[in-house]
Amino acid sequence: MKLVLQCWSSHDDSCGCDYALVDLTPALARMILGRIERVRHLKREDPGVTDARWWDPYAVYFSPWDNPLGPDDPEPDAEETERMERSLAGLENGSEVVEVPDDFTLGERMAARTECDRMVVTDDGVSFSCIAKHTDVRISTATIPEDVLRRAVAGNADAGDHAQTSPP
Repeated sequence: MKLVLQCWSSHDDSCGCDYALVDLTPALARMILGRIERVRHLKREDPGVTDARWWDPYAVYFSPWDNPLGPDDPEPDAEETERMERSLAGLENGSEVVEVPDDFTLGERMAARTECDRMVVTDDGVSFSCIAKHTDVRISTATIPEDVLRRAVAGNADAGDHAQTSPP
């Protein structure tokens, strides 16, 4: 399952990080669910715990508008542009997390350069954060709820999942 998450920026300029793409494989969803259980355990021991963070670059930040074409980049064709707009329509209509088709891909020019990428796990879901490369602009994403993670695990339970769990 591929998800696109709404992003928020600490600055007026999102530095090309308007959205984040997460390829939520069943293996990744299981890993996150395990981390949610660890956070719940920590919260039972210490109610002051709000979240736990891991250095995991599973989110690819992008903007379909902010990253200009280079002199050698081909112009996106009308079909590609229309498909992107259809996929992101839910986000433009107020949703913070939308599922996109499995063949949803980003053109190389759309991906933003980031650093300090982290997975932020709470007791009810996961979000991601980063800093836009060579800036002090902090980016955070919407939260993927636990029920979506469970659906990602169940969606491929019988397919003999051998998905890679290392970051892209």
